[in-house]
Amino acid sequence: MKPLILRWLRLTSALALCSNFLGCAGTETTNPLKSFNGSDCKLHVLGSVADVSAVALTNDADAGADADAGTDAGTPSQVVVSCVSYEQTGDKLHLTAMNFGAACGIMSWQGDAHFEGDSLFVQSKNANPECKTAGCGSCIYDFEYDVSGAPVGKPIALSIEVGRCVDGDDLNAHTSKLQLPLDQNKSGTVCRDSAGNWKPR
Repeated sequence: MKPLILRWLRLTSALALCSNFLGCAGTETTNPLKSFNGSDCKLHVLGSVADVSAVALTNDADAGADADAGTDAGTPSQVVVSCVSYEQTGDKLHLTAMNFGAACGIMSWQGDAHFEGDSLFVQSKNANPECKTAGCGSCIYDFEYDVSGAPVGKPIALSIEVGRCVDGDDLNAHTSKLQLPLDQNKSGTVCRDSAGNWKPR
């Protein structure tokens, strides 16, 4: 009987330690983000981040301005198309978010991601020292995310948040929400039109 009681006490102690320190197998949360890259400013856009998110990133007649031209987009005739390309292999998903607006002068980015069921949330955070930005309006940036653990054969609801400070301040953060039709195509591109709707291209 004594050995049985001792075994029970050891098991109870081990479970208590596991609960206190979350060090047991199966209790750790795995970050699905395996790699991340954020570009420098591709295009300086006059106006606030809100203006860029609501107006400048449109898809009128698929005309589009060359986002690599390095010129200001200050007139309605200049259009920048905001798109997300995706490619899935097994449970691995590669995303390229192109032409997303954020504050000017962000030189360092930090990525983050997590799944909630069939929804994927990715973030491009401002990792400048003290989250500083330049007072020159807004910029257009590109981001790449490699995530694992993606649902297979199902559409994924994607949220992309850009501009939150690493410390959590979301004053300049903007979120775009779209659907990736991975139940139909394992790769493709979705772009935002002038009405703010995301459509396959």
